[in-house]
Amino acid sequence: MKYRDFINEIRELLSVEGNLYNLPNTDQDTDFREWRNKLTSYIALIEQEGYIVICGVRIRSFGAGYKKDTTRLDMYNTELRDTLNQLRVLVESYDKYGAPKKMRLEGKDIKDIPTISQIIFSLKAHHGFYTLIIFLFVITSLLYIGSLLELKYHINEELGTFLDWLWIFNKTE
Repeated sequence: MKYRDFINEIRELLSVEGNLYNLPNTDQDTDFREWRNKLTSYIALIEQEGYIVICGVRIRSFGAGYKKDTTRLDMYNTELRDTLNQLRVLVESYDKYGAPKKMRLEGKDIKDIPTISQIIFSLKAHHGFYTLIIFLFVITSLLYIGSLLELKYHINEELGTFLDWLWIFNKTE
């Protein structure tokens, strides 16, 4: 997906914003759910191309979890307005400055950085099964050591609390 295509899809989603406010079923409304699913899909597609999209649509509840209908509708409208404002900023920025630069990491596009599954497949295919086992052992060991260090911290913390309690108890006798 090209960035201009992404922006055109966002423009299309913005064109129906008047139909989304004050929906009695708020986040459960079919039209809203379709709109939100399209938006999150377009964002995911453009992020796969290495662009960063600042839009909180994926973490907003749109009123879900609120029991009182008036509060639920108010939160739905507020979060919808916030999302639409963020989308307008994306479109306005594109109109004014063009497409942003893709996110790069050490000279590579984010989409060019291999995933864990690609690394595992590559190790197995090019270096053999035993290299793969060693790699997985090292990763597992690092996770295990991290867990042990965290456990040691909690034991020391609890032991310190216990010794403090024991000291106070002995002092009162």
